[in-house]
Formats: sequence, C-alpha cells, structure tokens
Amino acid sequence: MNMFNFKFTSFFFLGMFLISIQSFGQISSSAANTVISTDYNTGRVNDNIFIFKSSTTNTVGELKYEFEILGKNIDWYKWNEATSFYDNIATNVENVSNLSTGFYKLSVDDGIDVENYYAWVIVNNRKEIKIKLELQNCAGNKISVDYESDAMFYYQVDKLDNVLAERVLLKREDKYILERDAKPIIDFIYDETNYLNLTGSLFFTDTNAFEGVSDYKVKVEDKYNCEFESNEISSETFAVEAKFNVEPKKGEAPLDVKITNQSINTDSYQWFLYRDTDRIKEDRDILNVEDSLVNNQILTDRDIESYTYLYSGNYIVKLIASNLADGLECKSTYLLSEDLAIIVDTSLVDIPNFFTPNGDGKNDLFKVRAESLLDFKGVVFNRWGQELYVWTDPTEGWNGKHNGRKCSPGTYFYMIKARGREVPNKTYVEKGSFMLIREK
Repeated sequence: MNMFNFKFTSFFFLGMFLISIQSFGQISSSAANTVISTDYNTGRVNDNIFIFKSSTTNTVGELKYEFEILGKNIDWYKWNEATSFYDNIATNVENVSNLSTGFYKLSVDDGIDVENYYAWVIVNNRKEIKIKLELQNCAGNKISVDYESDAMFYYQVDKLDNVLAERVLLKREDKYILERDAKPIIDFIYDETNYLNLTGSLFFTDTNAFEGVSDYKVKVEDKYNCEFESNEISSETFAVEAKFNVEPKKGEAPLDVKITNQSINTDSYQWFLYRDTDRIKEDRDILNVEDSLVNNQILTDRDIESYTYLYSGNYIVKLIASNLADGLECKSTYLLSEDLAIIVDTSLVDIPNFFTPNGDGKNDLFKVRAESLLDFKGVVFNRWGQELYVWTDPTEGWNGKHNGRKCSPGTYFYMIKARGREVPNKTYVEKGSFMLIREK
C-alpha cells in the first residue's frame, strides 16, 4: 500500500467516524420531558425534538453541548422565520436556557473543522385547564373541563439546513383523569383530530355516592410524558347507593341472619324481606307487596340486627334507600336476587346402618343426621322389642349401653319420627335395623 492510499483510507475512516458521531447528536437536555425524532420527507437526516412541559410561559427549553468546550469556539443559533436566517443567541457556553419553540443550531469550531448540529425545541404549553360543577342531580355530579393549549409542530428542513414552510403537526393523545379526594375515579383517552383547534370543553359525571364534601381535580397526561393539573373544586353529591351485607347466607332452620346496612349518603330505608320464592310463585292470593313478605310489613329501621328464618326455603331481600336534598328525593335499590338468595336448608333425616362404640371418638354414637326439623323423636329396640334408648334432641344419640351396661354386638332396631320446617311440614316416619359392632 502506498502512502497516498494509506492517507486516503485514514481520512475516509476518520470522516466516517465524525459522521457517525454527528448522527447520534452532540445536543442533549436533562430537562426535557421526552425526546422524539422528526420525520423529514426531504431526504435529510432526522433531528431530535426536545419537548418541554409548561403551564405558564413559552420559554422553558434547555439544550446542552455534550462535550468539553475548552479550546473550541461554540455558537448557538435559532432559525428566524421572518428573515429565513439563523440568529446567534449564545457564544462559548455549554448550556442555553429559556428557549422557546423553534429550530436550533449548534456550531462547534475546534480550529481544524467546523461541525454543525441541530435540534428542535417544542414547548408543550397548556394555558389553562379549568373545571367547574356544571350540574347536580340524582345521577351525580356533572363536571365540565375547559382546556386551552398551543398546537405543537415543527417544519420540514432540507439538506442545506433551510427550514421550509411545510409544517408537521404533532398528534395529541391525552388521558384525562378525574380525581376525587386525590383518588382517580374516571379516565378516558381524548384523541384530538384537529391538532390546531386546542380549545374546548369535556364533561365527566361522577355517579358514585359519597358522604359529606369531596374535592375534585382533573389531571391530564399526554403521550409526551407531560402532566398537567386543573384547579380544585369542592362539592357534596345527591347520588345515593343502597347496599347491605347478609351473614350467614346459608344454614339450617331456624337460621338467625344479620343484615348490615352499608348504604351511602342515605337517611331513609324500606326493607322488603320476601317469603320463600317457591311459595310466592305458588300463592295465588298475593294482592300486594306486603302479602309476599315474611312478616307482612315493610321494615324502616336502618339496620336489621337479627332476623330468624324459621322455615326452609330461598329468601330474597330488597332495600330501597333514599335521601332528600334541595327538595330532590334520590333513591337507590339493592336486591339480594334469587341467584344470591338466603338459603335455609330443607329438612333432612339420614339414618346410619351401623356404629362402633369403642371410645375412639369415631362413630361412637348411633346418631341421626338431621337438619331443619321442627320436632324429633327416636327410639332404639332390641330384637325382643325392649326399648333401650329414647331421645328427642337430634344432636344426641345412643352410646350402645342400657342401664349403664354395654349391649352385645348385633342387630338392633329403630323408629324415628320427625317433622321438617317446610311449609307445609314434611313428616318423617322411619323404621329399620342397624348393627352395633364391637371389637373382640
């Protein structure tokens, strides 16, 4: 390789190195909310766009030269739309600040070469986000949001670094968030279709019920990592919510149920404790609502501390809660529907066919499994018909003894009579035999 080829090759790679550095840019900004790239249609290499949030002023941009300035002459310029020339705005400083929207040029002279770098600054200025209470009714609080902001755009730039007249508008895709007492309650994405007309109104309706006075504020988050806030307003609400909790929801009769009122922003109540759903469907004599209720009346207490369901069935409960404010009565209904009904188990008599009274705590009693019974009586006999044990409490049972002495293993007999709590009552008369088993 001759000297000329070596120098040419070295110069070629040095040039490629410089071009590579320039393509990544020498301009940065730690204050920018986000950095995006242009989309030129002129064949020019794209430049960075530094976007800065502002709610008060149009001069918040900051740019920085990334490298040491010692021994270099540095000039910062801004494109002047009126003259179509670059105006010098600063000399021999690393940082420039208080920049407005525009196209900026950084010229770096190290005594050998002059390198030029470019960047756009766009100030994302929302001049006002103002909210007010527009309407109050039973549906809740309707809140209006008035907004005004500047359009965001840059211009096409040609390969000779001239800024052209063709404007490129940046799309706005804003997320509006309504907060109540600093907690987000409603949000939606508002996609502006006309990026120039950035003045208008939006509306939220807070349909949620709450007690007392709450504070509202709207936050706006955009796709450029900028966040803005509105003024704050305070308001009560007319909206009400009926709600209650039932515990337990299932069990055998008699079932004691506690119904806890959890209604919000209410002061008047109507409770409807309906009869067994099957009985209501079968009863042709029901003429009004009261006829379908277990106690034939509408209850008006705030809470029902305890209600005892005496009979088997599926029971639904309805609450109508209301409030009177500014002469407007707002109501809400909460229904414990048939799918979620209080279930009082049907009666059951289940008789075992053996037991093992060996004291191990397992199957030591001849005991009937019984549920939802109105009354019960059981008798145990031996093969000669002698009564060995009589009991009326289905939770008890025979331990395999008579007069304190253990009975012999073998076959014994029972007779069970019971009535269930169904309406009409279900009657049980059960007779049969079972085995008493003892280990030898």
